[in-house]
Amino acid sequence: MQYIKARIAERYNRSTGETGAFWNERFCSTIIEESDNPEDYLLWLLWYIGYNPVRKRLSRNPRENFIGFINIYIIKNHEIAIKITLHDYFLKLGNTFEDCVKKFLLYEEAYLKRIAVYI
Repeated sequence: MQYIKARIAERYNRSTGETGAFWNERFCSTIIEESDNPEDYLLWLLWYIGYNPVRKRLSRNPRENFIGFINIYIIKNHEIAIKITLHDYFLKLGNTFEDCVKKFLLYEEAYLKRIAVYI
C-alpha cells in the first residue's frame, strides 16, 4: 500500500505542480476483501472516490468530471482515456446494465446521506 500511495502522490504532484504530502493522517487504508461486507464497501467506496473533486470544490457533480470514472458505472459504453473494467461486485447487482445502475445509484444515495452529516 505504501508503494502504491507514494506513486499516486508523485504523479498527482507532478501533474498539478504541487509538493508535499498527498495522503494525510486521517486517510485509512482498508483491504476491501477484509471488510465486514466487501461488496457494499467497494460500491460505496466508488462513490466516495467519485465525489473527491466535489469535496475539494473542483466540481459540483462527479458526473461532470472530465478525469472522473463514475460515468463508466452509470452510462453504458461510456469511454474515457483510461480503460476501466466494471468490477464484478457491480455486475452482480443485476441481470442487465440498467438493473446494475439502478442499484448502484442507491449507494450514491447512501453516500450522500452519510456526508450530509458533515456539511
